Amino acid sequence: MSAAAAAGPGPAEAALVAACLTVTGPASAAVRLLALDPIEVSAAVARLSGPIGQAAARGAAASPALPYPSAPALDLHAEAGLG
Repeated sequence: MSAAAAAGPGPAEAALVAACLTVTGPASAAVRLLALDPIEVSAAVARLSGPIGQAAARGAAASPALPYPSAPALDLHAEAGLG
């Protein structure tokens, strides 16, 4: 069982988390590494909330078996962080 499945979200919630983290992780890195204004970066991410939600919805509709079991290393890393 994957870490996401153990937490109990459905496919739509798992897809939304994945889509959000795909954007917020690089945005956070850009703030730290490029010394960008965190308020401006947060505003840019907020403006992307619609497209992020749409991408997540398309992803959830495409695969009813989310989270996909092909990323065991990510699951192991997530589970190690719980302990």
